[in-house]
Amino acid sequence: MKKILLSLICLISAIAINAETTVSITFKDQGYTNAQEIKSVTLDDNIKVTFDKGSNSNASKYYNTGTAIRVYAGNKMTIAGVDNGVTISKVYLKVGSGNKLNKASTVTAGTINNIDDIKPFISDINSNTVTLTQGGSSGHVRIESMEVVYEESAATQVATPAITPNGGEVSATDAISISCATEGASIYYTIDGSVPTTENGTLYAAPFTLAEAATVKAIAVAEGLDNSGVAEATFTFPAANINEFITNNYKHASTISGAVTVVAQLGSYLFLQDETAKIIAFGSLNKTYNNGDQLTGVKGTYNLYNGLPEMNVEAASFGTATTGTPVEPTTITLAELKSTPLLTYIKVEGVKVPTGSGKSFTITDASGSATMYNTAGAEIVSGENMIVEGFVSCYNTTIQLLPIKITTQSGKEVVAAPVIAPNGGAISVDAEITISCETEGASIYYTIDGTEPSAENGTLYEAPFTLAEDATVKAIAVAEGKENSSVTEAAFTLLSATVSNVTFDFTKPSSLNPVQDEPALGQSKEIVVNNIVFTAGNVSLSFNKGTAGTNCRIWAGTSAYDLRTYKGSSFTISATGADITNIVFTGGKASKTQMTANVGEFVGSTWTGSAQSVVFTATGTTTINTITVTYDTATAIEEIEAENAPVEYYNLQGVKVANPENGIFIKKQGSKTTKVVL
Repeated sequence: MKKILLSLICLISAIAINAETTVSITFKDQGYTNAQEIKSVTLDDNIKVTFDKGSNSNASKYYNTGTAIRVYAGNKMTIAGVDNGVTISKVYLKVGSGNKLNKASTVTAGTINNIDDIKPFISDINSNTVTLTQGGSSGHVRIESMEVVYEESAATQVATPAITPNGGEVSATDAISISCATEGASIYYTIDGSVPTTENGTLYAAPFTLAEAATVKAIAVAEGLDNSGVAEATFTFPAANINEFITNNYKHASTISGAVTVVAQLGSYLFLQDETAKIIAFGSLNKTYNNGDQLTGVKGTYNLYNGLPEMNVEAASFGTATTGTPVEPTTITLAELKSTPLLTYIKVEGVKVPTGSGKSFTITDASGSATMYNTAGAEIVSGENMIVEGFVSCYNTTIQLLPIKITTQSGKEVVAAPVIAPNGGAISVDAEITISCETEGASIYYTIDGTEPSAENGTLYEAPFTLAEDATVKAIAVAEGKENSSVTEAAFTLLSATVSNVTFDFTKPSSLNPVQDEPALGQSKEIVVNNIVFTAGNVSLSFNKGTAGTNCRIWAGTSAYDLRTYKGSSFTISATGADITNIVFTGGKASKTQMTANVGEFVGSTWTGSAQSVVFTATGTTTINTITVTYDTATAIEEIEAENAPVEYYNLQGVKVANPENGIFIKKQGSKTTKVVL
């Protein structure tokens, strides 16, 4: 009987020891700051989660937007038992709505379930450790919370040691410590990359420092237990100079300890050099630097971007600069561009810069031609015999000139060319034309008779104006002490009095109705538009996420804003009291190859037809800059013959007018309507 009771007690004890435990964490409750890098979190005494960059230069970070940790493509998330007596069976995740695990994501143990759901989970793990690697080549998943199910039993193996810090950049004075959760265990480590044993390793007694970059490996042993697994952490030292930073291909945030010189700053681009090499620092610095400024301790991650060495900056490391000697450009010809080292600061004289839009220009001088690609958003000034200053750049193997300043041969700054809006085309009779100039204090003169404008031959632009007939508007901008701008022109044709154009310009979110904020460029931020109805004139524009995995959104990209919709989403363009006759899209991916229309004819980037509402459904990812809609208030009136009936008049907005005079009206007699001019 005693034996039976003893067996029952042992069985009950075993059940108690091996009972499942569930622990969870919600990341928004942890008090993280926005954009804080997350290296590890502890769920309870038995479960720890660590995050690693893996193959991505971006570390996993917590963001207030979405209140979640962003795990980027290639990042690794490891859920592990603190000691080897812990066996994990399941891991449940909750990801942001419309933000799923990549289908190419992998785990080292178990199976991923519901990968297309906002609540994916890993089952059948049955291991002390499971590592989830976010798949894909770009993007991220936002993990809001996590739940881990595990069993705890008597350990048969020593817990794997923990190395602190767990790799990264250190200095010669930074102490490295190693610990083990198994009480009484001894730790042996190596710093030469070899696997440690009790024979091949140093017994850990106290924190130590490194004299150079190294990989620390550690193992723990204890009597009566199997040896632990091997812990590993790779440590690097700051780069001495730019060349070392590039050569070592730093994919984690690393410091250049030597001083670097600022050559130029344009937008989000900072051009740096030292005696060893040259590099572009890219990112939002929120500081202004001048040619010759000296910076010490700049920090970032290395990236080879289309053939150019680039540092993705950690802004906090780009502090106050000390003034130094400005760097002078090297004068070359366009024929010498290909033989000049990348990112050399250059000056080319006698250049013909053509007029145009976009980023790519073919420029010429006496020696030949070259591609000038306006990567950094410099002000492009067209003309003959110009001086172009900039840098030798490339797109993979194609050598280009990246401009930062264009002036005349006299050395005077050229006034920016005026911008006419709209930029020509068919406009309604009441459409206002505006002209602007980026050069502060410049005066604009324009003509509408086709002649060349000047201060002597032209009207001083003071306010928006309308046209009474078809015309070509030409404009020039002048400013004291500067060269006159080039002439801008736009040809206009007037639409019928009942026809109007409206444009939704997503490159300028603040121009929309309702007005949208404009997040800083270069920060990869979004404005979700799923529940917004935009209006312009008689036209409304609304969006439906549909079956798409990503929101319809205005995207604040590297250098511009645009509208993006995704496969399965749709948007509807409707007109009140009018028929839509024409819709024109602009943008990199804004055509029939990316979306379909439910009515009318859609060819290239232009829709034509006659409808009060058109639904466009995305068949792939679209990137739309502008949507211009033409609508006719007359074509929506059904004409039915009628005789001997009272006459009523309505204006073009559909309001009844008792005594119409001097204008265009809709005449209604019985069931017949016609457009008349009084």
